[in-house]
Amino acid sequence: MIKSKPSRWQLPAVLILVTVQAGCAPTTVRRADYSHTALERTDFEQAFTAAEKVMRNQFGYVTCDQQTAVIEAKPTYFQEDTAGWLGQINLRRRGRLMLQRQQKQWWAYVQVVTERNDTQVYSQFQRQRHGLEYEVPTPLEADLNTTPAQRQVWTKIKRDRNLEAQILGRLREDLGLATPAVR
Repeated sequence: MIKSKPSRWQLPAVLILVTVQAGCAPTTVRRADYSHTALERTDFEQAFTAAEKVMRNQFGYVTCDQQTAVIEAKPTYFQEDTAGWLGQINLRRRGRLMLQRQQKQWWAYVQVVTERNDTQVYSQFQRQRHGLEYEVPTPLEADLNTTPAQRQVWTKIKRDRNLEAQILGRLREDLGLATPAVR
């Protein structure tokens, strides 16, 4: 058995090759996570402008990035009644729409998620976990360099597929396309 030492250039060359390949990986969307539809006979400018309009009408404030073809809605907050003794819970709805070019046409992918604010439950659980009767600062409370918004815990509870279908339907309608084709 012959053992040879790798040259001093082999390891850096392999690391560079792996880094370059990882950086060039295409950013594809997991279709199971998004409702999607084809936007046949539509160019990017038309699709992006119509998508921005639909998201603004649905959510109000949105951030748009034409370089990545992503439109994100600012969360909308609301309360919902729960079973009897639990009272009301604080919820928020977030929306995200992306455009991708596949199979020589543009596709719209949309996801609307409802999340529950679990900050209080999380902090109570952390205190109980230590088994102490006096209050112990939780990791959220101990970090003084964060804002209150950063210390909030939001738990995803469901996707709103009906609203996703409505958004895609309005997008297709604004572009003058037939409405079915939502997946």
